[in-house]
Amino acid sequence: MESLGRLKIHRQPFFTHTSSSSFLEQSSTLRPFIRPNSSFKYPSIKASSSSKSQNLIIPLQKSAPFRVLKSTCITLATAAALLSLNLQLKPPAIAAPLTPPSSTDSDKHVTYEEQERALEEHLATHPTDVDSLRSLVEVKFGSYKLPEAIQVLDRLIKLEPDEPKWPVQKARYFTCDGYTQSAKTVLEEVLAKHPLRAEAYHGLVVAYSNAGLDWRKVERRIEEAMLRCERENKRKEYREFKHLVAQIRVVRGKHSEALKLYEELVEDEPSDFWPYFCQGAIYTLLKEEDKAEEQYLKFKRLVPENYNYMEDFLVNNLFAGELF
Repeated sequence: MESLGRLKIHRQPFFTHTSSSSFLEQSSTLRPFIRPNSSFKYPSIKASSSSKSQNLIIPLQKSAPFRVLKSTCITLATAAALLSLNLQLKPPAIAAPLTPPSSTDSDKHVTYEEQERALEEHLATHPTDVDSLRSLVEVKFGSYKLPEAIQVLDRLIKLEPDEPKWPVQKARYFTCDGYTQSAKTVLEEVLAKHPLRAEAYHGLVVAYSNAGLDWRKVERRIEEAMLRCERENKRKEYREFKHLVAQIRVVRGKHSEALKLYEELVEDEPSDFWPYFCQGAIYTLLKEEDKAEEQYLKFKRLVPENYNYMEDFLVNNLFAGELF
């Protein structure tokens, strides 16, 4: 019998940006997330070392599921309109919110409750079906049942104890639900086993900021991890950390340093589409539209068809809130 985990749902990755080839390889192993309520909203991040730093406008949604659904839908729809590759790739400074889909549109899709019931019935007789457990996590997150989603992740962790993406995802759910200490604990456990896991450091930056702690110590640990990558010739991991450091530079208000890092990433791997997009985003923040458009056009030539780059950017990039 085919796994219920293969229900056709929109993909939503959970990892730090890396090269395009690595991204495609990783995304093919992750189960999709349901739209429109699948976009993970990081708590506001406050840069702590620069007087010019700004707060990221990525609010933590802890209200009723409908409000979360509405907010997410507006955010994604507006972002997609702002950075549409078919609209000359020039995001305007301000855009009016778009209305969420009407009830007639949502009626065409299976509800969260129906998907959840079908998956749980299947898992009652197939408790080790990893694909179905993955989909159940996504459905529960989509309906904002974060504690239940975390419980299902615990089942996945037991089935795949050597797979670090499950505890990292669990930590992000803890952060989303306001339990930053629990998130930090889980991430530190991941790093004890996988010290070069860039997405775990990404989660720590968010968790530290959310707890009002000085996350410069996380930056120092990232620098040490990069030195280890160089010593051990771990090129893929080094690029992931470099992406993360560039994001931190933007949050710190050090745009020129961030641009230099992205330029180095381009020189090292010209076929990687993310550095072009991120450079375009920085130039947009700086209101240098011609330079931004130049980078977006390079990105357009490389990005895979039908890839939801905008949702991935919103979810995984530390400075996405500043852009919108």
